Amino acid sequence: MGEFRWLDEFITSPVDKFIQKVKGEIIISNNNEIICKIKMEELIQALEPIQHFYLPGQRSVDEDRVEKLFKTQINEYQLQKHYGITTTMIILGHCPQHVGEPIDNNGKLMNKNQYGLVVLDGQHRLAIFRRLMTQNYETIANEITIVKIRKLPNESDLLGYFQIINKNYVPVPMYNLDDQIRSVVDNVLNWFKSSFDNKFFKAPDGETKRPFVKIETIRDKLSNSQRLHDIIVENGGDHDKCVVQVCNKFTIYNKYLSSLSPESFAYGSKDYKICGNAHLKCITSNKPLYLGMKKSYTWIEEAFDYKPRIVVRPKNLL
Repeated sequence: MGEFRWLDEFITSPVDKFIQKVKGEIIISNNNEIICKIKMEELIQALEPIQHFYLPGQRSVDEDRVEKLFKTQINEYQLQKHYGITTTMIILGHCPQHVGEPIDNNGKLMNKNQYGLVVLDGQHRLAIFRRLMTQNYETIANEITIVKIRKLPNESDLLGYFQIINKNYVPVPMYNLDDQIRSVVDNVLNWFKSSFDNKFFKAPDGETKRPFVKIETIRDKLSNSQRLHDIIVENGGDHDKCVVQVCNKFTIYNKYLSSLSPESFAYGSKDYKICGNAHLKCITSNKPLYLGMKKSYTWIEEAFDYKPRIVVRPKNLL
């Protein structure tokens, strides 16, 4: 345990046993947090003692919402043999103090939280996982999900961190956590670099204005896209098929955007000049990146959703 110095102080506490069980395959670690992969069955069993604990001001689980999401996941599994929500991160908070307000299903206070742990993000997903474990055990037990444990010195700091992640939470890119996703994304990024003019790609620390983009931002957003995860599942993890399908999506959408006028990309009349200048950079390039005409990388999800309009020509009756 020398690698995880901050765990040493809890060696005799109940929380130590919990962390040892939940840490699974550690991917990222430092003095303040651990990010790890863990099998669903182990996660649900390990979190059982703290499932009814909440921080002050933290909303309890909405059972109606759980029911709707549960049905959605059942339908998704029937189509794709995969539960999409397993790829999202569960965030736990930990501090040496007793934390959380233990509430049972009837709203009654229970015993104090003796574990120093509370779920900061993912209560509804965990409720769905518990239902799946009960009703569809074989399909969910060995699924892998991502867990982050954040260590803070006291309950006040834990509450502050909870408020931050719920307002400004940026997910850790799956690129850093999943070898299969990383391999597909790397090949897609190589395709980008070879298919479009290098002038459209800016340095990580540089300012980007339309039509310029950053490879690093594409990498992070693409790796966290549920549509990419779906394509991987649909193709049975076939790497080459996934890469070709994703690249085709972007090729088709880039071609569609090339047919639009500069004004089509404007957000109000004040944006016309900016779009006109950006569009000029595209049309004067031999390998134009019209995708960059869209704001805030929305083109990534839009490309997955875009379906070319099929023009049905009338038959010649003669």
